Amino acid sequence: MKDFIAILILLFSLTGCSNSTIPEEDIDHTTLDTIRYPNSVFVKGLGKLVKGKKQGLWKFFTSTGNLDTVRYYDSNKIVAVLDKEDFNLMPVRNRGAQISIPVKWSVHKNFQTSALILCISKERNYDTLIKQIPIGTTDTSTPPQIILYKDTTERNMSSEDFFLNIVKEVPQKDSLHLLNYRWLSVNNLKAYQCFYFVTIDKKQSCRLTTIFQDGDTFYVITGSALTDKLEYIKYTDLFEEIAETFQIVSM
Repeated sequence: MKDFIAILILLFSLTGCSNSTIPEEDIDHTTLDTIRYPNSVFVKGLGKLVKGKKQGLWKFFTSTGNLDTVRYYDSNKIVAVLDKEDFNLMPVRNRGAQISIPVKWSVHKNFQTSALILCISKERNYDTLIKQIPIGTTDTSTPPQIILYKDTTERNMSSEDFFLNIVKEVPQKDSLHLLNYRWLSVNNLKAYQCFYFVTIDKKQSCRLTTIFQDGDTFYVITGSALTDKLEYIKYTDLFEEIAETFQIVSM
């Protein structure tokens, strides 16, 4: 548990996530926007419609099926154009866990905790940046990042309890505000996923944390992005997609 707390503090020091809840009855479905030809179907776009309008992340494809553009919509209006390269994922394995990560993101290894499995960020020279940011501070130049680690604690504790115990450890001078949560199943593992804001020294960042439980071992994936410059819009769906690739593998 101490390693878990140490990594959470590390996240606070390195980088807030607005995930409004849409009533289930308003979501039409995940839909394919298609162009049909006499003998084939060309998939143009994939995303969600809410009351008939594009909402959230949409992916658009070329006639050959390659990813062409990724956009974020709010009631049919384009809010942001995302970097399609972020959605080009490759699987990586380490210490009994497998997860798919963006091909062009950097993997960082300069951490002093045995709990860490993987740390990645979009910025290539991030190893130097980490060393320059002292624990307990934040930096608005921090790039989006994902940390995966594991911890072992008492039996009969749920993933939700595990997360709430960590919330209790947040220093009084800082704040953590839970916005939304859900339970999901990924590769036969039950997971607890939550969206929340973290405020440190009056600067806010967004977190998407997914906690997988395997007996008395917890695997925790946390994606972090800033709330300014639309970063939380650009990366929250990517963090979800990456978390849903997680699986436990043989060492």
